Amino acid sequence: ENCIAIAIASGDKRCPVCRTAVNKKNITPCYPLRRIINDLESVCPNQGCKAKVKRGDLVDHLRKCDFSLIKCCFGVLKCPSYIRKEEKNHFKVCMYKPFKCPRRCGQSITLKDQNKHNNIACTKAKTGCVKCGVLLNRGDVQKHLDTKCPKERVRCLTGCTEKVLREERQSHCESHVGLHLSLVIEMLKENEAVNKGLQEKVASMQKTINTLNDKVTELERKNTADDENTSEGPEVGDASSVSGSSSSANDSEEED
Repeated sequence: ENCIAIAIASGDKRCPVCRTAVNKKNITPCYPLRRIINDLESVCPNQGCKAKVKRGDLVDHLRKCDFSLIKCCFGVLKCPSYIRKEEKNHFKVCMYKPFKCPRRCGQSITLKDQNKHNNIACTKAKTGCVKCGVLLNRGDVQKHLDTKCPKERVRCLTGCTEKVLREERQSHCESHVGLHLSLVIEMLKENEAVNKGLQEKVASMQKTINTLNDKVTELERKNTADDENTSEGPEVGDASSVSGSSSSANDSEEED
């Protein structure tokens, strides 16, 4: 059946055996002949395998055969093929299989990149401080330089601009007491001037607030007076009544 299908796909529309014209629609498998062929004994084609299986079971056998060639699932295009029975050994040496860093830095690496990882990226790898030479984890180097390294240059604690080695900072402070006192006094004067300026700004703002409060109080007083005047005035209906009464009185006087 496959032979005829291949022949038809290649452009030859004739049976490769009897040369009769055929197409996919009139191809009918011969199941009795197929059963006979599938029951024939066949030798596994894999090198090293001596298994003899029925032809109809050969495909299933190849899926499980210990000598079938397999492509590595981690380095499909880079790893060489291996036979199935060597799969466990291959994974132990596979250059592309990922695994957790044995130093427990949390990163996944491969054997191919392990040396590069250890020498550059691994935060748990031991390395020497570039200043004092002490051995520590790579991930702790910066913290060591910022807080502990005796050979790192740091600013003086009293505020002078000079940078000294951390291990010499105490002696620097003790040997420059006069300079540091003058700096402290100068800083205090600067702070006093800043505080004075802030106090003046606060006083000015408070004066503005008081002025605004006075204006608000004056407006409230005026609004209250206007409300009282409005409530004491005559109503519109009462005014018309008074006007009507005056007109009636004038008419009576004219008649008399």
